Amino acid sequence: MERIRTLADAAAYFKDADPETAITKTAIRRAVVDGLVPSMKAGKKWLVSLDALERYFSGLPLEEEQPEPEKKRARVVYARRYM
Repeated sequence: MERIRTLADAAAYFKDADPETAITKTAIRRAVVDGLVPSMKAGKKWLVSLDALERYFSGLPLEEEQPEPEKKRARVVYARRYM
């Protein structure tokens, strides 16, 4: 089960683990808003996974990269005018 926290709680978690950390609430918010860390919004609050934050700040990939599915070209259909 994922450990989901608000941004303030996530910052407090990192501060408790390492009082000398440079990871702040602002740094976490910036990563969330820029889409670098998966998150969700609940009302006015952002929720983020502590596991995802730990992977992001340690430089590890957030998830296994999957190959992009092959894109199909759209077929253009021209309409004929009958008179």
